[in-house]
Amino acid sequence: MREQLLAQVGARIAKFTADRNVDLVLDPAALDEVSSLLAVAARPGPDLEVLSLAGWLHWFRYLSLDAGDDQNDLRLAVILFEEVYRVRPEAVPTRIGNLMDGLGNGGSDEGERYYIQGFAAFQQSVNSRGIALAGIAADWLRRSVAATPSGHAERARRLSVLGLALQSLFELAWSAELGWWAEDLDEAITVGRDAVTATSLDDHNRARRLSDLGIALWARYDMAKSMKDLDETIAVRRDAVTATSLDDHERAGRLSNLGISLQKRYEVAKSAKDLDEAIGASRDAVATASLDHPLRAEFLSNLGFALRSQYRRTGSVEDLDGAVSAFRDAEAAIPADNPEWLRYSADLGLALQARFERTGSSNDLEETVGICREVAAAASEDHPDRASFLSHLGVALQLHFDQEGSIQDLEEAIVVSRDAVKAVPVGHPDRTMYLMNLGLAMESRYVRTGSLVDLDNSIVILRKAATAAVSASLDSAMYLSNLALALRVRFERRGSIEDLEEAVIACREAVAATSAHHSDRAMRLSNLSVALQLRFMREKSIGDLEEAVTVGRQAVADIPTDHPNRRAILVNFEVALRLRFQNDGSAEDLEESIAVGRDAVAAVRVDDPNRGKYLANLGSDLLVRFKRFKSIADINGAIHLLREAVTAAPADHPDRTLCLSNLALALQDRFDAIGSFDDLDAAIVAGREGTHSTTATTRLRVRAAMRWGTSAAKREMWDEAVRAYESAIGLLGELVPRDLGRVDQESLLEVIASIGVDAAACAVRANQPGRAVELFEQGRGVLLGHALDDRMELTSLDRTHPDLARRYVELRDLLDFPAGSGAGDRLSEGSGKMSESREAVGRRRRAQRADLDRLITRIRRCDGFGAFLASPGIAELAAAAHGGPVVVVTVSEFKSYALIVTTGGVEDTVELAEMTPDIVFSHVSPFVGALEVIRSGKASLKEKVAAENRIARTLQWMWDSLAGPIVELLESRDLLGDDSRVWWCLSGFLSFLPVHAAGYHGTRSDATPLTVMDRTVSSYTPTLRTLIYARRDRAVENTFDGPRHRVLVAAMPTTPGASPLPGVAREVAALADRFSGRVLVRQGPEVTFKKICDLLPGTEWVHFACHGASYLDRPSDSHLLFQDHEQRPFTVADVARLRLDHAGLAYLSACSTARPSGRLTDEAINLASAFQLAGYRHVIGTLWPVSDNISAWLTGEIYAALTRSRPASPAAAVHAATKRLRNEYPDHPSLWSSHMHIGS
Repeated sequence: MREQLLAQVGARIAKFTADRNVDLVLDPAALDEVSSLLAVAARPGPDLEVLSLAGWLHWFRYLSLDAGDDQNDLRLAVILFEEVYRVRPEAVPTRIGNLMDGLGNGGSDEGERYYIQGFAAFQQSVNSRGIALAGIAADWLRRSVAATPSGHAERARRLSVLGLALQSLFELAWSAELGWWAEDLDEAITVGRDAVTATSLDDHNRARRLSDLGIALWARYDMAKSMKDLDETIAVRRDAVTATSLDDHERAGRLSNLGISLQKRYEVAKSAKDLDEAIGASRDAVATASLDHPLRAEFLSNLGFALRSQYRRTGSVEDLDGAVSAFRDAEAAIPADNPEWLRYSADLGLALQARFERTGSSNDLEETVGICREVAAAASEDHPDRASFLSHLGVALQLHFDQEGSIQDLEEAIVVSRDAVKAVPVGHPDRTMYLMNLGLAMESRYVRTGSLVDLDNSIVILRKAATAAVSASLDSAMYLSNLALALRVRFERRGSIEDLEEAVIACREAVAATSAHHSDRAMRLSNLSVALQLRFMREKSIGDLEEAVTVGRQAVADIPTDHPNRRAILVNFEVALRLRFQNDGSAEDLEESIAVGRDAVAAVRVDDPNRGKYLANLGSDLLVRFKRFKSIADINGAIHLLREAVTAAPADHPDRTLCLSNLALALQDRFDAIGSFDDLDAAIVAGREGTHSTTATTRLRVRAAMRWGTSAAKREMWDEAVRAYESAIGLLGELVPRDLGRVDQESLLEVIASIGVDAAACAVRANQPGRAVELFEQGRGVLLGHALDDRMELTSLDRTHPDLARRYVELRDLLDFPAGSGAGDRLSEGSGKMSESREAVGRRRRAQRADLDRLITRIRRCDGFGAFLASPGIAELAAAAHGGPVVVVTVSEFKSYALIVTTGGVEDTVELAEMTPDIVFSHVSPFVGALEVIRSGKASLKEKVAAENRIARTLQWMWDSLAGPIVELLESRDLLGDDSRVWWCLSGFLSFLPVHAAGYHGTRSDATPLTVMDRTVSSYTPTLRTLIYARRDRAVENTFDGPRHRVLVAAMPTTPGASPLPGVAREVAALADRFSGRVLVRQGPEVTFKKICDLLPGTEWVHFACHGASYLDRPSDSHLLFQDHEQRPFTVADVARLRLDHAGLAYLSACSTARPSGRLTDEAINLASAFQLAGYRHVIGTLWPVSDNISAWLTGEIYAALTRSRPASPAAAVHAATKRLRNEYPDHPSLWSSHMHIGS
């Protein structure tokens, strides 16, 4: 640009000198060209080439103009040539040179002459916006000041004008993005201070010079953000106001400037005193300014911002009303055709929006939307504030959606919010806010439509915004709070504990960053309460529940009684109180919860689309109180409220399923109380409708389906009940998606604890025994089923479509090793870090899951694979009975049954009248207690004898209630076969008991002993498909005729952090002797996670002689204790991921390796089932710990049977050893009934 302009101006001058055509230099275009040239002059330092051409142009204009019109050009020529003359005096006109010589000769007031030249140059630079002229002006004025001694009457004036010139030079350099602006600004401030110092206190110019200094200091603060500059700005501006007379027309502007700087310091330092003073100064500015003052609108706007800040600090509606009035007056004070009208109108819209959010006034909201639409439409594409206007419109539309429930508002909000983000470059200071608004709009659409893509995108966007806000020291509390809310919502949808942990952290940080009187503090406290409630429900930490109640109560106390958010804060507190009542039974909590719930409902408009949620929560309170005190008035009230809630919730609203599900539960409870079949019929309808919703979360739909099924079962509509449970079971794949971590999957499965047995019982009663087995299989062992799907169907796929099989394996393996799936993977509180990497992992895993779903669809299109990974039917499941009958035992509230499965299907169903869930638990609980007594080192002999007797009685009860009738039926129909084998597939708490040891063992010598172990050989299987998998074709023998090192012995005689196991040495010696030359022994330090995992694929049998740890509440964390167990435990989840194609036998000589989970008994999550899933055909494990000596003896007996000339099967070997031990110690069933065989 500079070179082009030099050429243009140079050509014009050359042509003029050639033909003396005055039009060439007097043409207005000539002035435009020279002004543009001066604006791009090189700096720092004088650009002599530019100054020379510009000087000659003005000199020629001076020569061409009439006398009287030529003086301005002469003055400019002198100014421009001054720098050129100093370097090249021959390059300027002779007359200019003579004038320069005269100026340099001094005189009575040299400073005044320099000042005149400098002031003229300064005026010209202001008019032309030329950096070159501004630099010349500053140089002349510096000389003027240098030539003016201290105490001179004109020194203050000359310093003042120099300061203004330097400030102008700074502004020009800053706008041109030149790097040397700071030097000019620093000099302007120094000179400005000197000007003030040189001005007497009674000089009427003092106020103006103080004001000019304040402007320079404010500019430097705005650039460098130094609090020292801001403090000095305020002090100087206070002095300026003090020095300004009351009738001075500049007073209003100086008051307003003081108010602006005080408000800025409040924003930085949060001093209420500053804000109060800012409001006072801004009020005085408005009061002082005349109605026609050109800056009146600006003064009103500044007052509006100050009052809005005061509202945010105190929550005072009076301040907010004042802000609205100020912004409205500001808009009215400026003509609609003024470009600034858009900004003032937008500010009014924001103030009205804030008042709507505070008061709930629909008029304010409607006006807000109207203003925001008008402003956004009026802004041109290149308007600097267009992005801001679009984002504000997006927020207003979101609020309108929340108020009216129109999805069109939300769709438009997303469009305009996205346009706002696109309209600004990355790094723009406001882009963070625009991102947040877009993220919130997408989260709102998820809440309405249930689209998980919207929710995931929302979190990605909100995380970017929060990260940017924290790094830029913006209002991080707002960004963190919004991110936390979205994470919490996704936890409620997907169940990932990592989302919830991060939500709690973000909530805490948001609260910590919010001042005590901030208007949003109550809502942020309430959000923290909800996150803590959810974590309590997941992790059962009483500390979380207590804190949830405490912060929830504080939120209610902090929120004004007329605040529209009060209803949400009340309902959150209501739920916290109800949870605490359900945890510790305090009636006071329940009564307070109901009272709070009533207040929340009273605060909601009748036409509010979210009203159903408030009604449903109050209905749930009354339902809980009914269950406690059995008052019919409570259950009637609950049903009335829940029906209202269903009516209030729009048909496509996600809360509708919650309302329907709770209504179905309440109707069931009233049926139980008064026996009205009308209630059950209504419950069936409610549950069915809730199940078929497409916008609700899968968890809610499953819960609704189970309540549908329960209601139908109680109505004895068995076919309807089966349909309901089929719907629930059909949703399990969505309930526990593969991309979730193992712990998260287990937590979600708690919702369906009895679904398999209840579905099976209903199917039996519907005369569908084959379907009963299918539903039993599909509804339990869900995680096992996922894993077996992969392992069982790949062989045939690999033969015909190897590329598809290979891709399937790739995706499966990626999903089987989730980040953060192991124990202890948590985000630490107070880290202050945005876990972007974790979010990226989550997005990648969800994409991988989608890829896997698409691949499965593709595979199913291939010939012969239409049922790939589909649930097997009874004909396929019956193959599990290839070696003998499988007894599937379902214990349900709708009757309990033993389903006898043979290769032909379901041979028979046996009703178990003496087995209900409650009866089974009443036997399991004292049984487990008796085992604890026997293991206790403090129990007396008498107590231990009583405990053994308790165990014996439980074994007798199992014979009478279950095993006896089944064994006799199998024998009578000759179903046991030559090996006299039977497999038990148990459910619920029955899985804690040793059915293989059931019986009256005092009859062991009778002709027909009343014991299982004297009549048949027992094995166990968690599911029928697991047993089928154990029998898959492969080259694994039961004898040891193959290669060396086929037996791996992992022994831990001593273990860090655990008691010694002296019997381990005997086990190792016996095994080494028995398998001489064919055994690989690893002991102590050699037994580590990595070393054992590396060895397992090369061996067919493995024997673990070590401690085991079993966790009822986190079964996938149960593990064997190796040398490095404290650093890297060998867990159930680790074992289950193994794929060992040549595995034969795993002997787990450790504590409780076959013990079921307390929370997830039907999932069969334990070490024994994990080894079976890893590929072992046979697994020997224990239900509870046995003594070291007994364990060593049993090991010797079992391996002796396995290695004799005619080896026994592992099941027969375990059977024989335990039977022999029983015969030795018949009165000590705890010794001989723990070991069990699982598998083929």
